[in-house]
Amino acid sequence: MNIHPPDKSTWLRRAGLWLVASLLFLLGLTVGNPNWVGDARANLPSAAIVQGWVQPPADLPLLTIDMPFANYNLLLEKRTAAFATGAVLATPTDFVNADIRLTQNGQTSTIPVRLRLRQGPADWLAKGGKWAFDGQTRQGTALLGLQQFSLQDPATNGWLNQWLFTESLAEAGILTARQQFVQVVFNGEAKGIYALQTQWGMAALAAQGREPGAVVGFDTARLWLARGQFDGDWAAALADPVARVSLDDYRLLEVATERDPALVQDEILTAQFEGAVGRLRQMQQGEIAPSAVFKAAQYGAFLAQVDLWGAMEAVSLLNVQFYANPATDRLEPIAGNGNPLADPEARIEPIHFFADPQIAAAYVQTAVSLTDPAYVDQLEATYGVAWAQLNKAVAAEVTLESPWAALRQRQELLRHTLEPVEPVLAYLGPPSATAEGVVEIELANRLTLPLELVGFQFGDSLFLPMEGAWVQDGEGVGENGRFPLRATPPDSFPRYLRVRIPLTALQNANPPLDDLRSFDLFVVTRLVGLENGRLLSRARSSPNQ
Repeated sequence: MNIHPPDKSTWLRRAGLWLVASLLFLLGLTVGNPNWVGDARANLPSAAIVQGWVQPPADLPLLTIDMPFANYNLLLEKRTAAFATGAVLATPTDFVNADIRLTQNGQTSTIPVRLRLRQGPADWLAKGGKWAFDGQTRQGTALLGLQQFSLQDPATNGWLNQWLFTESLAEAGILTARQQFVQVVFNGEAKGIYALQTQWGMAALAAQGREPGAVVGFDTARLWLARGQFDGDWAAALADPVARVSLDDYRLLEVATERDPALVQDEILTAQFEGAVGRLRQMQQGEIAPSAVFKAAQYGAFLAQVDLWGAMEAVSLLNVQFYANPATDRLEPIAGNGNPLADPEARIEPIHFFADPQIAAAYVQTAVSLTDPAYVDQLEATYGVAWAQLNKAVAAEVTLESPWAALRQRQELLRHTLEPVEPVLAYLGPPSATAEGVVEIELANRLTLPLELVGFQFGDSLFLPMEGAWVQDGEGVGENGRFPLRATPPDSFPRYLRVRIPLTALQNANPPLDDLRSFDLFVVTRLVGLENGRLLSRARSSPNQ
């Protein structure tokens, strides 16, 4: 996305442009599809439905925040502390009272709220800038349907790309922090357009078809402090060879144990929270498989969507949270800020698969659907009009390019991922093996995704399906007669499998392989999660052949 700020005359000319105020929260009333893996196009609503959501046009809602001077001073004290450390470290005691006057469709109402500075980098708090807030309504009220919310500069999160990303996730049945755009005035100072975003409470879960449940995540304070130590330079903080600061490695960050005050009075939710924290810690320590913590099919689908959109911030430990679903006894990812399409080459990392073959297989299955050219075509047909109307509404501050071409380019990246070149390390055994009446091959998966060993191709004409009797010492024999090759995560050694194929199998094949002295041998595999496809890897001769 290329972003070009308009000149002042453009601001004045476009300041009255319209948008349906409650667009995104009407969308939030739809219930997610429980079928996580499959044809992604089947999850999209019709274009007529989406156009109905955004018509007729209306002005952006205006939020006028009135905060008493004493409470504002408390924010300033927090801001000063943030500049000292390089980051805002938010706590439940940071909230201060304020009122928001909501002006919408010519009507004004006052909503009592509590606000605090949102956790994040101190550079968000530049003088005259758009400070980010967490908010809660008071006295049983709601702000545009929300009781818990955040307000932030949409420029930090991809503007309409984030909106469309969250809509595509929601239609796929994945929990996501939906948003809408509003005008903000803070203590008499016009701040311009903000993104008003869902924060997670029982009402937000119910709006996306979930039962009441605890929400858990990681304690990110160390990450923000490390960034501040390097004067706000993420690259420098992440490059430290000793500190092991990582935005993605779940093994290196504490699970947050600070409870939502709403849990304290509810024994059931408290038990769910403690159970979810315990399972995440067990996963960190390698005591239980990630697929025993998460619903693997859903998490893999989430990763595929993130990869299509290049929304790496959505899987960052800074942003991702998890909902403990009492109906499934599994954790579901909650997609927050993703900043989609910001980097055309951004990809998910191997650590995001948690080295779990079930999650990886679900990623592959969903990625196949998302790379179908018809998927983006239908996405554009469904949301194109809504995107254009939202684009007009925010045009007072930014000029945006539509996302369709960028999404099609990213589809091509995913297609390459699904068709890796020579995915297997393969070596022919010594000549002595042939004298024993077998062809011996040692092979290992070099990918970060698991493979299924399908068989062996001899020359151009002979293919032999894999047989369990050829595997030495029982290694590599999977369920239902399949033969998985374990993925090789970074900083680990490939796990080799030795296969011995009897020469009689080649001689008795149809057609037989007559010349047993000279042939090209290819290992045939496919990605786990696929029922079709052939990936070929040439077997190299051993040094003494």
